[in-house]
Amino acid sequence: MAPSAEFVDLIQILGVATLAAVAATMLRQPIVVAFIFVGVFVGPAGIDLVPADSEFVDLFGRVGIALLLFVVGLKLDPALIRTAGFVAVISGLGQVIITTIVGLLITLAFGLDFLTAFYISLALTFSSTVIIVKVLSDRREIDSLHGRIALGILIVQDIVVIVALTLLSGLQGAEGAGATLEQLGLSLLRGAALVALMIIVARFLFPLIEPRMITTPEVLVLGGIAWAVLMAAGATWAGFSPEMGAFVAGIVLATKRPRQLVAARLTTVRDFLLLFFFVSLGVHLEFSDLQAQLLPAIGLSLFVLVGNPLIVMGIALAMGFRARTGLVAGMALAQISEFSFILMALGLDLGHVDQSSLALVTLVGLITFAASTYMITYANQIYRFLQPVMNRIERPVAHREDEILDEADQPVEVLVFGTGRLGTVILSRLREIGVEAMGVDFDPVAVRRLQELGFHMRFADVEAPEFLQGLPLASARIAVSTIRSPDIEVALLEALRENSFNRPVLLTSQSTATAHRLEDLGATLVLLPYEAAGERASEMIEEALRDPSFLGRVRSSPRAPVEDETLEEE
Repeated sequence: MAPSAEFVDLIQILGVATLAAVAATMLRQPIVVAFIFVGVFVGPAGIDLVPADSEFVDLFGRVGIALLLFVVGLKLDPALIRTAGFVAVISGLGQVIITTIVGLLITLAFGLDFLTAFYISLALTFSSTVIIVKVLSDRREIDSLHGRIALGILIVQDIVVIVALTLLSGLQGAEGAGATLEQLGLSLLRGAALVALMIIVARFLFPLIEPRMITTPEVLVLGGIAWAVLMAAGATWAGFSPEMGAFVAGIVLATKRPRQLVAARLTTVRDFLLLFFFVSLGVHLEFSDLQAQLLPAIGLSLFVLVGNPLIVMGIALAMGFRARTGLVAGMALAQISEFSFILMALGLDLGHVDQSSLALVTLVGLITFAASTYMITYANQIYRFLQPVMNRIERPVAHREDEILDEADQPVEVLVFGTGRLGTVILSRLREIGVEAMGVDFDPVAVRRLQELGFHMRFADVEAPEFLQGLPLASARIAVSTIRSPDIEVALLEALRENSFNRPVLLTSQSTATAHRLEDLGATLVLLPYEAAGERASEMIEEALRDPSFLGRVRSSPRAPVEDETLEEE
């Protein structure tokens, strides 16, 4: 029996998507860009393997969006919202409002009608959580001050886009102003009833089946998908989009114990199904009017790539941060979001925008996704290039970064850059033997936590040009870095030498080859923690083979209490 046309389409999409994903990885590009190009390649604008009206691509894509919003809802618990903090809330709301207004003016200048311009400007407001978290995590900047500000703004953006999608989805099927108000009111009543039903089920039924679901991964995945899809169907009955139902279904379970486990199990399924959503965007791209869309796409892309960082930097300066903190956080947000496509797709379903508007936003997405990845990667180099201009607009006042300081200015003998597991152990051991040491870290939360435990700490980002200001270099006899990033450690070494620090500098590396290179560049000694740990473990194993009671004595030996309180996974 010959395979069905849908099965052949599926094989072709998966094959091309795999090759495209490999190519995107080699070019350090987001996978989303590859998937959209796959849609263009296999669609009518390319080799025409998959028709634009492919039902299974559309179905899989919609289920993928529903699972995406379900997982977002699972992670959007009240505790997470509280951690965003005042700075993130003000910065996020300011960024959304200013970007929408300026984007609306730019879009109107390209001759689009007001409603279409409003949709597009709102779509340009949101940034991609997937891209930002991935790139910042790869660069180990997720806990830096600018990384925390960017993630806080993302949380605010997620809340704003969900509110917008909820209100817009309630207008489906309405015609005229009176019908719109009546439809919206009816949808809100039905939505309230659906949410009440969700809460009742989550509170009384879910605890009965939760133990079984946790112990059986297959049931956990199946139950999560079934709950999301069932509530998505209920939202359709209430007059909202199915995606909104899945999102609320996730929020209802956000305070339940297995939410993280459910989210982790569903992530792979979600990513697989989202492939088809991005492929469908590419399939529906029409290049017949590409010439007319190219200029607006370039203009709007430049607004996102240049305007967003400047807007965030302006807000950061107004709130008392340094220009670098705001600019680097803004560059992390210099792309549109997956939610931008969802918003435009909903507008298309409502008849508020046409297919060409969705294609325009898709082009902007391709450009900003590709460019912003390199902007985040080379943010520090871009800042150094712009530093003469930044110095002119820097406010001559105390900055918020300066508030994260050690309260005492007494001399110290050792400076420890990086206070993760290794750095914290070094600080605690030095304190035990009476050596005055100071830790330096770019994670404000880690700085505060270690300050509360009695350590001398300073907040500083090693990649910032002014990071050595205020550090007691004159009294320090040794500088130690546990950062283990070769590029950052080279920058640290050069900065110390430029500031006439001619005493020993100990760096850290994960490989012998890198250690030799750092020593050639001037490091006094390069620590190899894994090699040292392996040698120590071998010695302990050898001793245990001679004396079986040895390991028991080592295990029961006293340890510094600060380790258990501060050490975290890096």
